[in-house]
Amino acid sequence: MVRLLSVIGFVLCLSACAGGIEQLNNLVKTPTINYKSMALGQVSGENIELRPTFSLLNSNAFPMPIDTVDYQFSLNGKQMFNGMTQPIGTLNPNVAKEVTLGVNLTGNVLNSLQQSLMMTKELSYKVAGNIKVMGIALPFEHAATLYVPKVNVSDVKVASANMSQLQLVVKLAIDNPNDFLLPLENINYTIASNGRDLLSGQLTNQRIKQGANVIKVPLTIGTSKLVSSVFSLMRQPNIPLEIKLNSPLFNASQVRTINLNSLF
Repeated sequence: MVRLLSVIGFVLCLSACAGGIEQLNNLVKTPTINYKSMALGQVSGENIELRPTFSLLNSNAFPMPIDTVDYQFSLNGKQMFNGMTQPIGTLNPNVAKEVTLGVNLTGNVLNSLQQSLMMTKELSYKVAGNIKVMGIALPFEHAATLYVPKVNVSDVKVASANMSQLQLVVKLAIDNPNDFLLPLENINYTIASNGRDLLSGQLTNQRIKQGANVIKVPLTIGTSKLVSSVFSLMRQPNIPLEIKLNSPLFNASQVRTINLNSLF
């Protein structure tokens, strides 16, 4: 601490002298800042949290205090809001320190993001700002694209069937083209047949990793909800099922047909 105060005092003295800024630049190396990764925090119908992480490196032989971080968030080139963190702490010498921002998208900003995603299936975003270190403003910026996952009902199988109920397994294929995991708190689903709702439910705490994902959803449906009688089933054993999915990041709807010949 004594050494840090001595360096700061010397820096202030140099700044007050003619040519002090040039001497300061020769004495103090400016910390470097690099983008490291993007992650999603809470994802719900009311809030989506972006968590960009930047890495700071102090190449000096002494620690440097990190003040606040101010930042701006833009969607498709339009600045949506700005913010500032509390003072972060000390940047030790020659040890990388990660700084993670919590950018919460709510209200009109969230609505704008969701509407754009539903229409175009992708959205450009940018997080930019400055990290203040000993009065030095270090600019940072990260721009990328947020993609809607591609969702497909790849299979619907009848696990077991009798005249009272059907046990089905719906297999969802989800491709996440983003370079980060999607932590979805809930995925709502409804199952209907010939315009009549059969059941609804929710998949909670889903973690959609990068690339291909497969989710198996077991379902139980009363047979009487699908067929009015044995005779109608004999005439038409193929039953259409409309499967709808809804989440804060995507919607999907597909029709699949199941064959109930196994009931005979």
